[in-house]
Amino acid sequence: MYVIEENEYRTFTRKGYGRIYTRTEEDIRKVQRIIKEIDKYEYEYMPKDLVTTFSDFPKVTFIGKFDDLDLNKLEALCFERGINIFIFDSKTNDRPQNYLKLASIPDTDTDL
Repeated sequence: MYVIEENEYRTFTRKGYGRIYTRTEEDIRKVQRIIKEIDKYEYEYMPKDLVTTFSDFPKVTFIGKFDDLDLNKLEALCFERGINIFIFDSKTNDRPQNYLKLASIPDTDTDL
């Protein structure tokens, strides 16, 4: 268990790898709107493929500068609105152990 001090919140690791998984394409849009609602400034740094469906598990994406979003608040708002999410950060999670960095996945169309 990770203990957070008062006035601290959990964020993605700067320049690490991670992803937010949810159930449906509609939920992807809802989660993106919640992220924008939480922090409009940080939303501008969000990788376009950060939020995806569980079918993309265990693929992750490069976080870059998207490292100041309050993930605890995101989880709470999604839970409150009935949206199931799983937030993966490669520096703080031990699952999935077999995660795949999107940059290292071969392009099957050109590798044939």
